[in-house]
Formats: sequence, structure tokens, C-alpha cells
Amino acid sequence: MKAVHFYKPSVSRWLRSILATTALGCSALAQWPTITLEVPVQAAGHSFELYEGYYYGSSSVFSGLPTYDALTQKFLITAGANGSTWYYPRLWNNTLGIETTVNLGQYDYYNPPASIPVNPIGNGSMAFAIAEELEGHTFALVVPAYNWSFPVSKLPVLGYSGVGGDGNPAFVSLGFFNAYSNTQMNWLIGANDAVLVDLTAQKQSAPSTTDLRNPSSWVPKTVFVPTREVTFDFGPANWNSTIYQWANYTLHTSSGSQQNLIPSVIWITDPITNLSEYRVRVSGQVGVGENYWLTTSSETESTGVFFMDAGISNVVQSTTPMTIPASNYQTMTFMIGQNHYYGLLGIMQDGVTSSISIDWSNAWQNRLVSWDANGVETQYYFSVVSAAVDVNRPWSLVKAVDPTQQYMEWYSYGAITDLRDGFSPFNLVPPVGSVSIAVPEVRRDSLLNGQIFLKMYGTTWAVTADPDFQAPGTYLTYWSVMFEGTPMEHTSEFHYIPATALASSLYDGDLHYATLKDEIVGDETYSGQLGDVLNQHLDFSRWLPEVPLNLNLPESRWTQELYVITAAGGMFPVVKGSIQGLWSSDGTNSYFTSYHYFDATSKMHLGADWWVYAPYGNWGQPAYSDMNGLDIDGNPSLLNWTPESDMTDSDNDGLPNGWEGRWFGNLSSTGTQNPDGDDWDNATELANGTNPIDAAPVITLTSPAGAMLVN
Repeated sequence: MKAVHFYKPSVSRWLRSILATTALGCSALAQWPTITLEVPVQAAGHSFELYEGYYYGSSSVFSGLPTYDALTQKFLITAGANGSTWYYPRLWNNTLGIETTVNLGQYDYYNPPASIPVNPIGNGSMAFAIAEELEGHTFALVVPAYNWSFPVSKLPVLGYSGVGGDGNPAFVSLGFFNAYSNTQMNWLIGANDAVLVDLTAQKQSAPSTTDLRNPSSWVPKTVFVPTREVTFDFGPANWNSTIYQWANYTLHTSSGSQQNLIPSVIWITDPITNLSEYRVRVSGQVGVGENYWLTTSSETESTGVFFMDAGISNVVQSTTPMTIPASNYQTMTFMIGQNHYYGLLGIMQDGVTSSISIDWSNAWQNRLVSWDANGVETQYYFSVVSAAVDVNRPWSLVKAVDPTQQYMEWYSYGAITDLRDGFSPFNLVPPVGSVSIAVPEVRRDSLLNGQIFLKMYGTTWAVTADPDFQAPGTYLTYWSVMFEGTPMEHTSEFHYIPATALASSLYDGDLHYATLKDEIVGDETYSGQLGDVLNQHLDFSRWLPEVPLNLNLPESRWTQELYVITAAGGMFPVVKGSIQGLWSSDGTNSYFTSYHYFDATSKMHLGADWWVYAPYGNWGQPAYSDMNGLDIDGNPSLLNWTPESDMTDSDNDGLPNGWEGRWFGNLSSTGTQNPDGDDWDNATELANGTNPIDAAPVITLTSPAGAMLVN
């Protein structure tokens, strides 16, 4: 059976005419031509999109991170064309927001070579590979000839899934991480005097050196740097607290730089009291001669304003009275299947349950579409709902056992956001004594290598692909339609391989608790989350590997709570990096020029469409990016995700619509008003990124050497 691709929700006619024959029998396809691209270590952690053709509308055949080949120690992108030829393939580096030409050497290429080296770095960007032990340091890309400095963003340490000493799956570090800087100056790439400076260790790289995995690559700093590192320590803290996964902080400077600082926990001794304790530490980059201050991620609390002296580096603010929030409520989005529309759903934390209400206005705008053995279309409806969850405490999605609510007995599903069990895509009738399983197509290698197992009560059964679906390019398809008939409509395909497991000792009631494990990837899931029993079919088709995702987002989204949502039901927080731009210096002071976008990291499900979700994006209403981050030209970019309502100042009072809507829910406030009664009016609160409806705390600080407190 040839893979069928549709991008609109009206699939009934196509299903009946094309897919009706699928239920009766499938034949294997010949293998489509494949291509393998070799990515240098400096970009091994970048996110890529590969299109089989150059022009807009061509199919995306790869999305995600390069794969590490432990045998050759190379990072590779491998994909097959959806047609019989490659027609000028197009490779996008989503991390840097640039396109790279893949030169196959001729117009139509039927037999590409085994490995084609590519250079996905350019167009005013530089990327680096840096030793893992420097992960906590702050870096700057410096051009001494012009007294320029650029923010440098860091990606997670690279590695792969392996086996630990105890025999269990473990993360195997490769000993380095990637960093990059977007200068937007093409002529700068390869310039002999561009160096990477380690602001923490006060060292620099050799000119234009990008592979810095060897400690000998660094030499003492000799260049003038128009920025300095500043570090904030505060606390005390509990070293194993879960809040550090969420409680990020923003470093602001007077000329407009903003950096999201992820806290770490350190053990220090106070030089005044001589007492030792765990404290929170964050570090960032500040221009010489700038004022700067730190706020919490919710911007409800701020330090005082400091001044960066020209002669001081490695400034530490050791007495900053920032508090660590005891609660951190975030907006979680849940996909609730039609079989859960009746009954009481809720979020349980510490024995207290807050209810979740189904929004019936959108309950019929979201559906999963498959077909039955006769080729007749089947539909499964689900609703998308949101609820506030304190992410600093354990939580679970729960449902009342008694739908009439005569007594409050709850069943817990655990910390999941996808409750669309009961859906089962079409599958082949399993042999006697077997169960049929829908395995996602992206796990083809694990399935064909005999590394996927069905587990139940300590017993393990091998999972085998149907013989007609073992050739590359052969799979079954169903559809997910979300927000149908609205501007936010998303239609996605799911590709899966019919497989079976000889589990004759199981019965339907047991199958609800069965788990499936991928020994190669090292992850595991159970059917109660992703599917339920229907004619002995188990749906694991949305069990997709989680991979990192790098993003570039418009500056107007900086103050918003952001998540990546996938069609597979995943929801991942977006961790912001730095607003990109340029520090220039006149030799005394530094000035930051914003490029009006920031970089960010998150996760996605490999093989599932994704989009970025802002729960309070437009006037307090949800906002969604285009699917897979495509801009109006079909390129992988989110820089056009700037709704007019966010930036327009309809009442000409100096306050953008989006900012007024976020804090006040309407446009009734003005720049001169001061609703929280502190010393700053709304215009000042907007300029400083602070909360206009919560008075700033009175702060008394002792300024360390080189950092002068400014009123």
C-alpha cells in the first residue's frame, strides 16, 4: 500500500474510495531513494527540517535532531523521498532560522551517495561545540575590531540512549554541548578576529575556532569585551526541589536586552555569617555602563536596579532578597476523549481536587478519523480543555468513579495530559491467540530489529510487524483534526504499522494495563494512556519518541507563558533563551540593539505535527502558532507569529493592546495610571517588564564592589 497524504479534514470521500481496499489486503512497496546528510559536531544539537523538493509545497521527510551513529561517531540525517526522485532537496536549520543548500550534483538524483557532508552554518550565524564541563558558564561572541558583542545561546549536552551499569536504559553523554550566536552579518562569518569569550573563566577561543571540545582550545582573555558576566545568588534553597525545572528568571538591561536565566543550586558559605547553605544561582550577560535588574519568571518580584561599572567583571549580587515561590501555577492543556465526557474530571494535588469542565462549544471541533474493516469512516471526538496546575507539587488527572457524584471516589490516571483512550485505528485481524498492535511508523527500525516487546504482569512477548508492512514506505494512516472550522484549525496525519504479539494468555480486561517497550530508544508506555481494547486491538500509534526542539520566536511573545503542543497529545514548556541582538561600544558604555526575536528550547514528538500555544496570548485568550512553525511562505519559522492585536495600540495611550489585555482584560487603562499604587505608572511598568497590578516590594540591598545601586 502506498502512503497516502492528505492535509484537509474532509477525508470521507477519499477514505471510501482509496482506503476501502486497504482493509482487504496490502502489498509492500519498493524502497524509495534515501539520502543521508552528515552534520558537523558544531550543529549536532540543532533542529532540522528536510524537504524532498526545493519549492514550497514539497513534502517534509525529516524533522528533528540528527541521529548519532556510534559506529562512525557521526551525526546523520537520513530520509527517504515520497516519490521516485529527489528534486533539489531543501534543508532548513530551524535553530538558526537559515536554509542550507544540499548539492546532489544533478537535476534528478536516483541514487544519492551514502553520506553527504553539509555545512548548516552561515547567513550571519556561528555555531560551536563546547566541552561539557563548561555548561554552566556564560559566553559572548566578540568582534574586537568593532567593539561588538553578541548573545550566545546554549543547547543541552548531547548524548544518546544506552545501557547503564545496572542494565537499565541510561543517557550516555558525548561530553559536549552546542552553542550558537546569530549576528545577522553575513560578512562576519569566518572573520579572523571573531572570538568566543568565556565570561565566567575569563578566557577566549582562537580566532574563528568553533570546535572547542578540547580544553587547550582556550587561551587567557586579551580582547576588550563590551559586556560582563553578572551572577545572582539568593535563597536558601532545598537542593532537590522540583521548582528549578520551572522557576526561571529574567535579566533585564536598560538598553533592552532580556535573558531567561535557568537557576542552579549551589552549596556556599556566607562570608559574613560563616554559615553554609544551599542557594539559588543564576548568571547572565550585561553591557558595560548599563543598568540591570532581575525579575522572576512571572515578573511579580524584582530586585533593585544595578549599574555595571566598566572596570569590574564577574560581579556577584550576594544579598539580593529574591524569594523562591512556594507555588507555581501553570496552565496545562488536556485532550479529553468522548468516552470521558460524562463524569467528573479534576486535578488532584495533596488530596485536594479542582474540577475540569468540558467546553461543549469545542467538543465537536476535534476528532480522530479512521475506518473500519469495510472501509467505512469512523470518528472519535475529543475536547481540548485547560486548567491551572501547581507544577511545584505532584499532581494527577483524576475522574470520579461514580458519574452521578453520589460519593466522591476517584480514579487516578497519573500526570498525563492525553486522555483519548477508547480510540482504535483500523488494524488487521490478528491470528488466533494474538493481539494486534498499532506501532508508530517512526519506530520501524526498533520493530524490525525485534526490539519492541509487549509486557504484562512480568511476562514479555515479542512484537512482530505484519509481513506486508516491513518494506520502507508502507504503513497505515489516520487523521487528527483540531479546532475544525476555526482560524486555528490543525489537521495532522499519523502513520503506523500493523503488528501482532502472541499473547494467548491475555484477555481483554488485562490488555488495558499492558505496556509496550522500545529497547532501542529506551522508553515505555502503557495502553491505558494511549488507547484501550477494541476487538483486541491495542493503539500505541501516538507513542512517539520525545526529542528536543529549538525555536526562534518574536519578541512580542517574551512575556507570555508558552508551550509546545503536539498532535500526539504532548505538552512541553518552552524555555526562553535570550532576545537576540548586538552590543556595540564607544569604549566606555555599551548599547544593545534588539533583533526583535528570541531563541527558545522545548520538546516535540518525533513524527507528530506540533504548534506553539500561549494560554493568555491575545487579550488573555489562547493563541496558537502555525502548525510545525511554518510562516506565510511555508518556511520553518515562527517570527511572523505576531498577531496584530498584540502590538497595535488601538486607543493611542502608549500601551499595546496585548499588554493591556493581559493585565486588565480590556483597553480601559492608560499609561499615566498607577493601579497598584507604587511609584511606577503603567508606562514605566511596561518599559521595565514589571507587573502593573502588584506593587513592587520595598527592597534594601547592599551593593558589592563594582555594582552600584541606582534609584
